[in-house]
Amino acid sequence: GHVQEHHIGMLQQLILTNLETPPVDFSQAPWSEACLVMPCHVVQQQWNDVALSKHAWCSAHVVFKCFSFDTVQGALLTLQECYTFALHGTSAQQQGRRCRGNLPDTVELCVGMKVMVTQNMETDLDITNGAHQ
Repeated sequence: GHVQEHHIGMLQQLILTNLETPPVDFSQAPWSEACLVMPCHVVQQQWNDVALSKHAWCSAHVVFKCFSFDTVQGALLTLQECYTFALHGTSAQQQGRRCRGNLPDTVELCVGMKVMVTQNMETDLDITNGAHQ
């Protein structure tokens, strides 16, 4: 397609520091329901943490902290397997993240929270990568 003058004008109205646009009220929709999608994991994690806290506070729901466990073919690791994993752990594992797939050791959930699936580990569940719920 071709970029036209009205496309540029529409994009310029989305610039938050544009003095010609009315000030943005982040407490009102659609900004109060904004979802951040970006490749930078650190910023994304901070955004998600704040969004979850805000949702829990506004909805008066409890945040559940779910712990994950390493398994092999559905069975928990044996003591020897845990020891081997601990010996060969990487800096990612030492920072509270799994080495394989960069999965977190814990997941925080709250009733009614928004979720975006970015990595599908269980394809039999029919969840599509990037699906927004």
